[in-house]
Amino acid sequence: MLTLTIPQRLRNLRKDRDLLQEHVAAELGVCVDTLSHWETGANTPRVHHIAAYAHLVNHRLVVRRGQDVICDALDALPCMGELRRRAGVPWAVLRERLHYTPKTLEGLESHMRRHGVRLTTLQPYLEALGYTLALIPAAPAKQVAA
Repeated sequence: MLTLTIPQRLRNLRKDRDLLQEHVAAELGVCVDTLSHWETGANTPRVHHIAAYAHLVNHRLVVRRGQDVICDALDALPCMGELRRRAGVPWAVLRERLHYTPKTLEGLESHMRRHGVRLTTLQPYLEALGYTLALIPAAPAKQVAA
């Protein structure tokens, strides 16, 4: 079975809603070529762009452990060290799983807290901790009684 990447799933959701790349690109503040490259896998978007794109198609980008939603992906970026501790994965094990030096891993967590990260960096980090990134439908807006 072929598993679609998150950008490919977003492309399908965009098409299902008859949204043009031009509209989505304008909403995200990127050019159409950039959006096209994300959707085809030619380039990798930053997580904040993917989260904003998901919002445009009424979905959320979340961190999951099994079927449990832990948090929205953007909320996880500032607290990666806490996610690592909650997963019970020691630094040494994480470094081995990712093949990173201690300095690289420390720098990565610091960078994620301050600047965000690309999807291709975040996914393996989370997977090494036993988490996954997923797109889920956003909860419908609550109706306000008149």
